[in-house]
Amino acid sequence: MAEVEKVSLTCKCGNKFQCKAPSSPGNYSVTCTNPQCRAKVSFRYPLTSGQQQPKPKEDVKFGLLEDGSYRFRCNNEGCHQSVLVPAKMVKPGHNRVKCPKCPTYHEFDIPAKEEDLLKCTILGCDGKLKQMHDNDSYCCEKCGAKYSVTVENGKIIKVSLLTEPVSPRPHMRMKLVLGKFLGKKEHILSKGTHYVGRADDTNVSDFAIKDKYASSKSVRIDVNENGGSLVYRMTVERATNPVYHNSRELAVGDIVYLSYGDTLKLGKTLIKVQKIPKPK
Repeated sequence: MAEVEKVSLTCKCGNKFQCKAPSSPGNYSVTCTNPQCRAKVSFRYPLTSGQQQPKPKEDVKFGLLEDGSYRFRCNNEGCHQSVLVPAKMVKPGHNRVKCPKCPTYHEFDIPAKEEDLLKCTILGCDGKLKQMHDNDSYCCEKCGAKYSVTVENGKIIKVSLLTEPVSPRPHMRMKLVLGKFLGKKEHILSKGTHYVGRADDTNVSDFAIKDKYASSKSVRIDVNENGGSLVYRMTVERATNPVYHNSRELAVGDIVYLSYGDTLKLGKTLIKVQKIPKPK
């Protein structure tokens, strides 16, 4: 059996591979064999003496780049578009970006910079954190709140609040309300933890909303008992688009205490916090 002629090619991602030589001269394209790339590689057959698929001018890198931008390969089987997200659109925390070629969304997490981590997360403060004498904790220069830090390879990767903000007076039972009349949707905030966010089969929220502009598991509401009554503490977990509490924009990590009459806006969805009337 005659040996099958092969053509050696190099993709722009740097992957070198071979494919079966065409049966006639012309312009052709094949799919890169790199499963992380799958881009189309074009070539003209036959190759002239010494000709080779042009080498990439520079290595194509994916993920977070040095200039703060982010590149990803669309995972839609019929697309595989290489997408570069500008640095000004890349935010610390969870990001959700739509491929410009097809309706597929790509999600990725970006670690926060150390200078962003060392900021007080208590709503209305925004003070800077300074290291305390024991070197194991930090405190806010403005409000005095204390924080613990997690260090990995000499870098701060996580900051956790040790002292709680002063909570308002305890409340009776409350609920989240979305919509009106026949389209009305409610969620009772019983004791425990409740996640609110975009409907997602992977990151399932306790109160899911159909809003592509909201993040999955966007906010966490912790309901705890205090002297026989309940206290409702909300923490912003994810916010690709801003989360609002009573028309005030919140950032990831911000903490607020809820009261009946409050409004929450996730994406383009408005949610009301209402009191549950006592049974007569």
